[in-house]
Amino acid sequence: MPIYKQPNSKNWLIEFKVDGRRYRRSSGTKIKRKAERLEDKWRQEIHDGKHQIVATEHLTVEEATRRYWETVILPKSSRERSKKAESYVLRVIVRAFGPHTRLNAIRVSDIARWRDEMVNDRKAPATANRYLAVLRAILNRAHLDWNALSVVPRIRLLPLNNTRHRILSHEEELRVLEASASHLKNLVVFLVDTGARLSEALDLTWDDVSLSGDQRSSVTLLRTKNGTPRRIPLTWRTNSLLMRLKNEDYGSKHPLFQYKPGKSSPPRPFKHPFGAWKTALRKANVDQSLRIHDLRHTFASRLVMKGVPLFDVSKLLGHKSISMTMRYAHLAPEAYETAIERLEGNRAHDSLESADCGSSDVIDFSVEHEKRKM
Repeated sequence: MPIYKQPNSKNWLIEFKVDGRRYRRSSGTKIKRKAERLEDKWRQEIHDGKHQIVATEHLTVEEATRRYWETVILPKSSRERSKKAESYVLRVIVRAFGPHTRLNAIRVSDIARWRDEMVNDRKAPATANRYLAVLRAILNRAHLDWNALSVVPRIRLLPLNNTRHRILSHEEELRVLEASASHLKNLVVFLVDTGARLSEALDLTWDDVSLSGDQRSSVTLLRTKNGTPRRIPLTWRTNSLLMRLKNEDYGSKHPLFQYKPGKSSPPRPFKHPFGAWKTALRKANVDQSLRIHDLRHTFASRLVMKGVPLFDVSKLLGHKSISMTMRYAHLAPEAYETAIERLEGNRAHDSLESADCGSSDVIDFSVEHEKRKM
């Protein structure tokens, strides 16, 4: 059957053989007659030599994930912890579909079943979407680069609600800082005042810091999530904090945030703050669901509520797209009111200028309307 539809697919698929080789492609249309005309056209173009048919390589799920790991993930400059997390996702995909299942045997219904199973297992929508996104990346790579897939099944992600975040109030911040050990307190102040991701802050060394006594100091985050370094000016509070830490440190290559496991022990990099964070929340009587990452949301939310334009907030956060920053837009209603006030101010000015003209040159439309009604 040269023209057919897959389950849950809107468009017709075209499949036929020329000289013993299979050619399969989506028609991109829901109309069968159009698909049939495209089939005739493509057959003729192949016979005329306009398209070269290459035999499809058969890859299993296990082979595809291994190839994706070796050619896509390993060459990345991301941190080892991130690569370890991606390796785990690949193993989840292999378990979900079976190591010996061929990629071209995976149907839309199979992916939907897996997605529904994750929902039933009460996985967070963001987690399920991350798994689905990796699967989609593998299938796209198999289709575009590896010649192992003729058509990529459509993958529907779960809806997310990113408009609301838990943020730290100023009163909660004081309580948390008071309940924190000194090394955690330093990190919390830095994250609240810079909006840096935890991994970005923990990777900082003194070579990345520019301290100044009379001008605005800054830090440069080199290893960021999107791979683009960014510079963040420091508040006076964070500047004073880093000045103090600098005097206590031993060299420029040392990380900014360290701790001493004992009084006589040398300082060590502070890489795992989660236990200390939970302890501080409990002592401060703050909701345990508050995450360290929410300090980044706190930074962004405070900027927006202070009237900082979303574009500037986006640059400080290191977002590639302003759409990521739009989740904070609801926190700035005053900015929209100010915009309307400016618009109204211009109209009031225009009305005053009109009123200065002679009375014979001004038409009172409300009076004219009342006359028509009479």
